[in-house]
Amino acid sequence: MKYLYFAFSLVLLFNSCKENSENKVALNLSEHFKDDSLHFEINFPKTWEILNSNNETNSITISEKIKDSADMYQENISVWMEQMPLPISDSTYAIASHTQLKLSNPKIDLSPLEKTVINNQTFYTFHFDFVTTDTTKYAVIGYITTHGQRGYNFACTSIKNEMPNNEPIFKQILSTFKPL
Repeated sequence: MKYLYFAFSLVLLFNSCKENSENKVALNLSEHFKDDSLHFEINFPKTWEILNSNNETNSITISEKIKDSADMYQENISVWMEQMPLPISDSTYAIASHTQLKLSNPKIDLSPLEKTVINNQTFYTFHFDFVTTDTTKYAVIGYITTHGQRGYNFACTSIKNEMPNNEPIFKQILSTFKPL
């Protein structure tokens, strides 16, 4: 009986720890980005910043600032908007984006598309990993959605072993996405 009670206690402890680890970390998404030419707005933490590409007028990167010398990488969300000649469904656009990524990178091991909803916004997601020349392993989770004649692509990038901690942060930021 003593062992049964001990085993039951361990199961309860394990489950409570698991539930707590899966809960979202509440972020203060106090910074706001709105761009009429990109046709969206989004909030992000004060510890992140917007980086504009000089060559790309249809994209931005929302990047975590380097915290300290031990911080190896700036986790980021690259966002690009694509103007389409006519409205198409999220699923059709997702298949086209997924295919385009595969064609431009034939060796990439893309996961199949999965439908997910974040704050009433439907996204199609995929993921892949890559290794740089210095052997650093990265993970990317892509989120694809449409609004009217615009397609939106979000590539959330993190060091691979840190992705389980960063994915909830990415999702919280994406939960504030509003197409204009």
